[in-house]
Amino acid sequence: MLVSKLVSPTPGRLWPVMFLVAVALLSACSGPKDTVIPADANRWESDLRPTLDQMSGEDKRLIVSYLARMKQATAFGGQAVPPGTTVGQAINAERTFQKEDLVNRGQTRDAQDQRERERAEAERQVSSIVTISLVSKEILPTNVAGGGPSQQAALTFELRNVDVANRNVTSINGVLRLSDTLFGRELKTIQVNDREGLPAGATRSWQTLVPLSQQATTDERMRNSDLRDIKVVFDAESLQLADGTTLQFPVNIGRS
Repeated sequence: MLVSKLVSPTPGRLWPVMFLVAVALLSACSGPKDTVIPADANRWESDLRPTLDQMSGEDKRLIVSYLARMKQATAFGGQAVPPGTTVGQAINAERTFQKEDLVNRGQTRDAQDQRERERAEAERQVSSIVTISLVSKEILPTNVAGGGPSQQAALTFELRNVDVANRNVTSINGVLRLSDTLFGRELKTIQVNDREGLPAGATRSWQTLVPLSQQATTDERMRNSDLRDIKVVFDAESLQLADGTTLQFPVNIGRS
């Protein structure tokens, strides 16, 4: 009678089997998100292409956005991708960044809207006391002597006190912004520091010279535009009244 024996594998035969099982388990558990991003950005296109080809949808969009953002940051001396960062970690980091960025942009828009409302209210208050309009423009002959500007525009503005309370204005400070009504492009900014005074109901002229460059496109528009095509906005910084009252409009300082 033949008797079969169960023979246990010897340790020398067991190690290859265990190694193959371990490799199989690791392969089954790993995926595109476990791929480590190379530290060298120049290798991303070649090394990460197979990984990206396995991905689709939101994850692929996030990792592509992350890599683009990191490459731009390093180009300007920013922080590179931390060593050992995996694709999955990068996706999570980008998802968090975009959520926070969305919140920050929303807060920025709210702040900008608030500033615009304050600016509009300041402009309304100023225009209820003083109005400034452009009434003439004269291009002066080219000045080639003394190293002066090649050309100048003589601008005449009309200042009018329209205050219903009949208050006398003793000084006007602010910035005149001239822009192209067609494209909205700013042409000139002119500082106003007028101390001549403007009695209640009075109207008078205020003149100034502005330099014109032969090369600047905006100066070319300024040179050739009709008065009706030039919009004038007065950003008042302060108005001094004869009764000693000073009206401040700091919201208009530093308008972009």
